[in-house]
Amino acid sequence: MVAALVYLGWRRWPGQQTVIFISLAFLSLFFLLDGRPLGLEKVDMVRWHGIAVVTFLGVFSLFAGLPLGILLALARVDGPPAVSWIVTGYIEIIRAVPLVTVLFFGVFVLPLLLPPSMKYEPLLITLMALVLFHAAYFAEDIRGGLQAVPKGQTEAGESLGIGYVTRMRRIILPQALSFSIPSMTNTIIGGFKDTSLVAIVGIFDLLATTRMAYSDPEWQRYALEGLLFIGALYLVICFVISRHSRAMESHVAGWLNIRK
Repeated sequence: MVAALVYLGWRRWPGQQTVIFISLAFLSLFFLLDGRPLGLEKVDMVRWHGIAVVTFLGVFSLFAGLPLGILLALARVDGPPAVSWIVTGYIEIIRAVPLVTVLFFGVFVLPLLLPPSMKYEPLLITLMALVLFHAAYFAEDIRGGLQAVPKGQTEAGESLGIGYVTRMRRIILPQALSFSIPSMTNTIIGGFKDTSLVAIVGIFDLLATTRMAYSDPEWQRYALEGLLFIGALYLVICFVISRHSRAMESHVAGWLNIRK
Protein backbone atom coordinates (compact mmCIF):
# COMPACT_ATOMS: atom_id res chain seq x y z
CA MET A 1 0.00 0.00 0.00
CA VAL A 2 2.77 2.43 0.93
CA ALA A 3 4.73 1.52 -2.20
CA ALA A 4 1.69 2.21 -4.38
CA LEU A 5 1.06 5.60 -2.75
CA VAL A 6 4.72 6.64 -3.02
CA TYR A 7 4.84 5.70 -6.69
CA LEU A 8 1.61 7.49 -7.48
CA GLY A 9 2.74 10.56 -5.54
CA TRP A 10 5.92 10.69 -7.58
CA ARG A 11 3.86 10.41 -10.79
CA ARG A 12 1.33 13.11 -9.77
CA TRP A 13 -1.56 10.62 -9.60
CA PRO A 14 -2.13 9.54 -13.22
CA GLY A 15 -5.71 8.37 -13.72
CA GLN A 16 -5.43 4.81 -15.02
CA GLN A 17 -2.38 3.91 -12.95
CA THR A 18 -4.07 5.25 -9.83
CA VAL A 19 -7.08 2.97 -10.28
CA ILE A 20 -4.91 -0.06 -11.07
CA PHE A 21 -2.42 0.42 -8.21
CA ILE A 22 -4.97 1.28 -5.54
CA SER A 23 -7.22 -1.61 -6.60
CA LEU A 24 -4.32 -4.07 -6.50
CA ALA A 25 -3.22 -2.70 -3.13
CA PHE A 26 -6.77 -3.06 -1.79
CA LEU A 27 -7.02 -6.67 -2.93
CA SER A 28 -3.53 -7.50 -1.65
CA LEU A 29 -4.20 -5.99 1.76
CA PHE A 30 -7.58 -7.71 2.01
CA PHE A 31 -6.12 -11.08 1.02
CA LEU A 32 -3.25 -10.72 3.49
CA LEU A 33 -5.56 -9.79 6.35
CA ASP A 34 -8.13 -12.45 5.51
CA GLY A 35 -5.56 -15.20 4.93
CA ARG A 36 -7.80 -17.73 3.19
CA PRO A 37 -7.04 -16.67 -0.42
CA LEU A 38 -3.36 -17.36 0.32
CA GLY A 39 -3.99 -20.72 1.97
CA LEU A 40 -3.52 -19.34 5.48
CA GLU A 41 -5.75 -19.44 8.52
CA LYS A 42 -8.69 -17.05 8.36
CA VAL A 43 -8.34 -13.92 10.48
CA ASP A 44 -11.70 -12.53 11.52
CA MET A 45 -12.24 -8.81 10.88
CA VAL A 46 -12.77 -8.20 14.57
CA ARG A 47 -9.04 -8.97 14.98
CA TRP A 48 -7.92 -6.42 12.39
CA HIS A 49 -6.19 -3.73 14.44
CA GLY A 50 -3.71 -0.92 14.20
CA ILE A 51 -2.07 0.32 11.02
CA ALA A 52 -3.94 -2.24 8.92
CA VAL A 53 -7.29 -0.74 9.95
CA VAL A 54 -6.06 2.84 9.42
CA THR A 55 -4.84 1.93 5.94
CA PHE A 56 -7.92 -0.10 5.06
CA LEU A 57 -10.40 2.54 6.19
CA GLY A 58 -8.49 5.78 5.65
CA VAL A 59 -7.13 5.18 2.15
CA PHE A 60 -9.89 3.15 0.56
CA SER A 61 -12.80 5.19 1.94
CA LEU A 62 -11.30 8.33 0.39
CA PHE A 63 -10.42 6.52 -2.83
CA ALA A 64 -13.97 5.21 -3.23
CA GLY A 65 -15.60 8.41 -2.01
CA LEU A 66 -14.02 10.64 -4.68
CA PRO A 67 -15.74 9.15 -7.78
CA LEU A 68 -19.02 8.97 -5.87
CA GLY A 69 -18.56 12.62 -4.94
CA ILE A 70 -18.02 13.50 -8.61
CA LEU A 71 -21.29 11.80 -9.54
CA LEU A 72 -23.15 13.57 -6.73
CA ALA A 73 -21.74 16.94 -7.78
CA LEU A 74 -22.75 16.40 -11.41
CA ALA A 75 -26.21 15.22 -10.37
CA ARG A 76 -26.68 18.29 -8.19
CA VAL A 77 -25.51 20.75 -10.84
CA ASP A 78 -26.77 19.24 -14.10
CA GLY A 79 -29.26 16.56 -13.04
CA PRO A 80 -33.05 16.69 -13.43
CA PRO A 81 -34.81 18.78 -10.76
CA ALA A 82 -36.04 15.73 -8.81
CA VAL A 83 -32.60 14.09 -8.82
CA SER A 84 -30.94 17.38 -7.93
CA TRP A 85 -33.25 17.88 -4.95
CA ILE A 86 -32.64 14.37 -3.66
CA VAL A 87 -28.86 14.70 -4.01
CA THR A 88 -28.92 18.15 -2.41
CA GLY A 89 -30.91 16.79 0.53
CA TYR A 90 -28.51 13.89 0.96
CA ILE A 91 -25.44 16.14 0.89
CA GLU A 92 -26.92 18.67 3.32
CA ILE A 93 -28.04 15.96 5.76
CA ILE A 94 -24.65 14.23 5.76
CA ARG A 95 -22.81 17.53 6.23
CA ALA A 96 -25.17 18.55 9.04
CA VAL A 97 -24.47 15.53 11.25
CA PRO A 98 -21.15 14.50 12.81
CA LEU A 99 -19.25 11.47 11.56
CA VAL A 100 -19.87 9.69 14.87
CA THR A 101 -23.62 9.73 14.16
CA VAL A 102 -23.10 8.17 10.73
CA LEU A 103 -20.86 5.49 12.23
CA PHE A 104 -23.37 4.70 14.98
CA PHE A 105 -26.19 4.43 12.46
CA GLY A 106 -24.17 2.14 10.19
CA VAL A 107 -22.83 -0.17 12.92
CA PHE A 108 -25.71 -0.30 15.40
CA VAL A 109 -28.93 0.86 13.69
CA LEU A 110 -28.56 -0.54 10.17
CA PRO A 111 -28.20 -4.18 11.35
CA LEU A 112 -31.58 -3.84 13.09
CA LEU A 113 -33.16 -3.03 9.71
CA LEU A 114 -31.60 -6.02 7.97
CA PRO A 115 -33.06 -9.55 8.01
CA PRO A 116 -31.81 -11.59 10.99
CA SER A 117 -30.32 -14.19 8.66
CA MET A 118 -28.12 -11.66 6.90
CA LYS A 119 -24.57 -11.54 8.22
CA TYR A 120 -22.54 -8.35 8.20
CA GLU A 121 -19.03 -7.31 9.12
CA PRO A 122 -18.74 -4.16 11.28
CA LEU A 123 -15.51 -3.17 9.52
CA LEU A 124 -17.13 -3.29 6.08
CA ILE A 125 -20.18 -1.39 7.35
CA THR A 126 -17.82 1.22 8.78
CA LEU A 127 -16.01 1.45 5.43
CA MET A 128 -19.32 2.02 3.64
CA ALA A 129 -20.32 4.71 6.16
CA LEU A 130 -17.01 6.51 5.66
CA VAL A 131 -17.37 6.33 1.87
CA LEU A 132 -20.86 7.86 1.98
CA PHE A 133 -19.71 10.52 4.44
CA HIS A 134 -16.62 11.57 2.48
CA ALA A 135 -18.52 11.53 -0.81
CA ALA A 136 -20.81 14.32 0.41
CA TYR A 137 -17.84 16.54 1.22
CA PHE A 138 -16.09 15.72 -2.04
CA ALA A 139 -19.30 16.60 -3.89
CA GLU A 140 -19.31 20.11 -2.44
CA ASP A 141 -15.60 20.56 -3.20
CA ILE A 142 -16.13 19.54 -6.82
CA ARG A 143 -19.30 21.61 -7.13
CA GLY A 144 -17.24 24.66 -6.24
CA GLY A 145 -14.77 23.68 -8.95
CA LEU A 146 -17.57 23.29 -11.49
CA GLN A 147 -18.87 26.74 -10.69
CA ALA A 148 -15.37 28.18 -11.17
CA VAL A 149 -15.17 26.92 -14.76
CA PRO A 150 -16.25 29.73 -17.14
CA LYS A 151 -19.61 29.12 -18.81
CA GLY A 152 -17.97 29.81 -22.13
CA GLN A 153 -16.27 26.41 -21.90
CA THR A 154 -19.63 24.66 -21.81
CA GLU A 155 -21.11 26.86 -24.52
CA ALA A 156 -18.10 26.28 -26.77
CA GLY A 157 -18.46 22.52 -26.36
CA GLU A 158 -22.18 22.65 -27.12
CA SER A 159 -21.60 24.80 -30.21
CA LEU A 160 -19.16 22.18 -31.51
CA GLY A 161 -21.73 19.43 -31.02
CA ILE A 162 -19.77 17.65 -28.28
CA GLY A 163 -21.95 15.37 -26.14
CA TYR A 164 -22.43 15.86 -22.40
CA VAL A 165 -20.30 12.91 -21.32
CA THR A 166 -17.39 13.78 -23.61
CA ARG A 167 -17.67 17.46 -22.75
CA MET A 168 -17.52 16.74 -19.04
CA ARG A 169 -14.74 14.17 -19.31
CA ARG A 170 -12.52 16.14 -21.69
CA ILE A 171 -13.24 19.81 -20.99
CA ILE A 172 -15.14 20.65 -17.80
CA LEU A 173 -14.12 18.07 -15.20
CA PRO A 174 -10.32 18.38 -15.69
CA GLN A 175 -10.58 22.10 -15.02
CA ALA A 176 -13.06 21.68 -12.15
CA LEU A 177 -10.90 19.09 -10.42
CA SER A 178 -7.86 21.34 -10.83
CA PHE A 179 -9.69 24.22 -9.18
CA SER A 180 -10.84 21.88 -6.39
CA ILE A 181 -7.38 20.64 -5.37
CA PRO A 182 -7.02 22.87 -2.24
CA SER A 183 -10.49 22.06 -0.88
CA MET A 184 -10.19 18.35 -1.71
CA THR A 185 -6.81 18.25 0.03
CA ASN A 186 -8.44 19.61 3.15
CA THR A 187 -11.15 16.93 2.91
CA ILE A 188 -8.55 14.19 2.41
CA ILE A 189 -6.46 15.25 5.40
CA GLY A 190 -9.51 15.62 7.62
CA GLY A 191 -10.95 12.31 6.44
CA PHE A 192 -7.73 10.45 7.10
CA LYS A 193 -7.49 11.82 10.64
CA ASP A 194 -11.17 11.05 11.28
CA THR A 195 -10.44 7.32 11.01
CA SER A 196 -9.48 7.51 14.69
CA LEU A 197 -13.20 7.96 15.49
CA VAL A 198 -13.93 4.35 14.55
CA ALA A 199 -12.69 3.38 18.01
CA ILE A 200 -16.00 4.71 19.35
CA VAL A 201 -17.91 1.91 17.57
CA GLY A 202 -15.57 -0.82 18.82
CA ILE A 203 -13.01 -0.97 16.00
CA PHE A 204 -9.40 -0.84 17.15
CA ASP A 205 -7.60 1.75 15.11
CA LEU A 206 -3.98 2.73 15.66
CA LEU A 207 -4.65 4.79 18.78
CA ALA A 208 -6.97 2.22 20.36
CA THR A 209 -4.46 -0.55 19.66
CA THR A 210 -1.69 1.47 21.30
CA ARG A 211 -3.84 2.08 24.36
CA MET A 212 -4.63 -1.61 24.53
CA ALA A 213 -0.91 -2.40 24.35
CA TYR A 214 0.21 -0.11 27.15
CA SER A 215 -2.71 -1.17 29.36
CA ASP A 216 -0.47 -4.17 30.08
CA PRO A 217 1.57 -3.30 33.21
CA GLU A 218 4.77 -4.40 31.49
CA TRP A 219 4.19 -1.92 28.66
CA GLN A 220 2.89 1.06 30.63
CA ARG A 221 6.30 2.71 30.72
CA TYR A 222 6.26 2.83 26.90
CA ALA A 223 2.97 4.76 26.65
CA LEU A 224 4.73 8.02 25.77
CA GLU A 225 6.75 6.37 22.98
CA GLY A 226 3.60 4.86 21.50
CA LEU A 227 1.68 8.13 21.51
CA LEU A 228 4.63 10.05 20.07
CA PHE A 229 4.91 7.48 17.28
CA ILE A 230 1.22 7.88 16.40
CA GLY A 231 1.52 11.66 16.40
CA ALA A 232 4.63 11.53 14.21
CA LEU A 233 2.95 9.09 11.82
CA TYR A 234 -0.11 11.30 11.31
CA LEU A 235 2.10 14.39 11.03
CA VAL A 236 4.28 12.86 8.32
CA ILE A 237 1.35 11.49 6.31
CA CYS A 238 -0.62 14.76 6.42
CA PHE A 239 2.52 16.76 5.61
CA VAL A 240 3.23 14.56 2.58
CA ILE A 241 -0.37 14.96 1.37
CA SER A 242 -0.13 18.73 1.75
CA ARG A 243 3.20 18.92 -0.08
CA HIS A 244 1.90 16.74 -2.87
CA SER A 245 -1.17 18.94 -3.31
CA ARG A 246 1.11 21.97 -3.65
CA ALA A 247 3.12 20.19 -6.33
CA MET A 248 -0.11 19.36 -8.16
CA GLU A 249 -1.26 22.99 -7.91
CA SER A 250 2.04 24.19 -9.38
CA HIS A 251 1.80 21.60 -12.14
CA VAL A 252 -1.77 22.61 -12.98
CA ALA A 253 -0.87 26.33 -12.91
CA GLY A 254 1.97 25.73 -15.34
CA TRP A 255 -0.30 23.65 -17.58
CA LEU A 256 -2.96 26.37 -17.63
CA ASN A 257 -0.36 29.02 -18.50
CA ILE A 258 0.86 26.88 -21.38
CA ARG A 259 -2.71 26.44 -22.63
CA LYS A 260 -3.26 30.20 -22.46
